Amino acid sequence: MTQGARTLQRRGADRTEDNARWTAVAGSVTVFLLAAEGMTVLRVSRRLGPNVFIGMLLVTPILLTMGSTSWTFAHYDRGDTGYRRQRPKGGHFARSVRLWWS
Repeated sequence: MTQGARTLQRRGADRTEDNARWTAVAGSVTVFLLAAEGMTVLRVSRRLGPNVFIGMLLVTPILLTMGSTSWTFAHYDRGDTGYRRQRPKGGHFARSVRLWWS
């Protein structure tokens, strides 16, 4: 393998690791904000301001999670080797989709 191929392979691994890290961080923030949102729903008449504020804060991590997941799906479907290497083990989802569509 040439030096250029190794560099490209390493960049691909870095991209998948970065994507996984962004997804994990956004998911953690989303869980925290959903818990806080749940606390404000208990007495929504008194906590309407914080409820709306936290709800608006939820938009960013949810969009980031959706974008990161869509990015992973797109690169996996295009055959990017970095994402193919990190594919789920067993392929249960792919098998169930094939069965459902056939």
